[in-house]
Amino acid sequence: MARRILVVEDNMDLADLLVMHLHDAGYAVRKAGGGRAALKLLEDESFDLVVLDLMLPDLDGLDICRRLRGRPDYLPILMLTAKSTEFDRVLGLEVGADDYLTKPFDVVQVTASVSRALERRQSRARMVSFLEGISRVLGQNRDPEIVLEELDASPLAITDLVGRARAQGLENVQAHTAELRHYVPARMYDSVVAIGLLMFFACDDARGLLARLREAVKPGGRIALNVLVEGTTWLEPFGSQPYCLFAPDALSGEVAGWKVLVSRHDDFPAPNATLKRFHTLVAQRPVAPSSRTSSR
Repeated sequence: MARRILVVEDNMDLADLLVMHLHDAGYAVRKAGGGRAALKLLEDESFDLVVLDLMLPDLDGLDICRRLRGRPDYLPILMLTAKSTEFDRVLGLEVGADDYLTKPFDVVQVTASVSRALERRQSRARMVSFLEGISRVLGQNRDPEIVLEELDASPLAITDLVGRARAQGLENVQAHTAELRHYVPARMYDSVVAIGLLMFFACDDARGLLARLREAVKPGGRIALNVLVEGTTWLEPFGSQPYCLFAPDALSGEVAGWKVLVSRHDDFPAPNATLKRFHTLVAQRPVAPSSRTSSR
């Protein structure tokens, strides 16, 4: 089923252009010419993302953004504006916009931003599913020494994940923003999980981060990785930004000598008859042999 997008724009020529371009990209699109009409559509129908103009004739985009962020469900928001000051950009992101484009823009930029936002939404859904699994484990063992630490470049994602964790009674969950490209773990962990992360960096940066994450796993601990691999033809989310498609079995080489618990390749259909090809790997680091003294 095509993912559904709501375009909120009072310039009907621009709105029609966006609708046409997004429809050609494989999305189901509705449009609204004002804030109140948009809120009515959002109340009556389900959408996967909102493209939202900042300056509307009735309610402004910031007000709509705040209202949407007050809802329990997370809905990605791509904000459009004719204002180009840093203040406007930061304000839009602070009230909850996922991305921000300044007019005039190439409609190809919109499609790339939409794809990135939807991919982040899927990654967040996978992390929420992971949290639910952790909640079942920690529900049986409320040992305060067990801590789940979540890192994300987006403050909005951190707020969302912490809220979901607290709603499930998981006081053991800690979450922090971090510049992930050059992130260096400050300690070692029993488990390290990187889902839908490494593909958003140039390959040298991705391999460097993977090496640092691998070294942060304690002896006997586990690492869980999920990356896009060669054969993927769905490249819209990256636009002109760097990205990395790993060789099909590159992850296995990164954990040479570890016990591989899961190694799976999966193909998923993507918009415009393209393909997402993933490699998922879970491996356990060997336990360091204990030193022994021999006596004669």
